[in-house]
Formats: sequence, structure tokens, C-alpha cells
Amino acid sequence: MATAGDTHLGGEDFDNRVIDYLVKQYKRQTDTDVSKNNRAMGKLKREVEKAKRTLSSQMSTKIEIEAFENGNDFSEVCQLTLSWTKLISRP
Repeated sequence: MATAGDTHLGGEDFDNRVIDYLVKQYKRQTDTDVSKNNRAMGKLKREVEKAKRTLSSQMSTKIEIEAFENGNDFSEVCQLTLSWTKLISRP
């Protein structure tokens, strides 16, 4: 797994995996695919990066985005369940 030069936080591959997971969660909750909505995806990327920084020093964080898509809010609790060493050492 590439870390885009930042082995402490996990890098862009980690961000993309979390974003993909959250897009699926939102679709499951609302039956709406936001993957083509550039504004929503930008908001999600910023929040995932912020959550990743929090998870580098805490075991959980909550992602909350007001007016995420079409005026709808999005909230998801993220918990760190794998050690960073195991996560970043994957090929």
C-alpha cells in the first residue's frame, strides 16, 4: 500500500479506502450515489483527512458533514480497529 510519503498517517490510499467505504455507507442509508457529486466528494475528502489526523492519536472520531448532499447531513463514527503498522505494511 502506497503512503504518498506520509507513513505516519497512512497516505492517499488510506484516504481513498475510507472515502469509498463512506460513499457506500451513505448510499446504503439514503439510496443516493454521491460518487459523481464533486462538491460532496470534496467535503468528504476534507473530513476524511481531518479524521485521519485525529485517528493518528485517538481510537475513534466522528465524521459529520452538514449539507453534504442535496441539503442532507451525513454523520458516521470511525473507529481505528487495526494498528497503523499492520495497515501501512500491506503490499
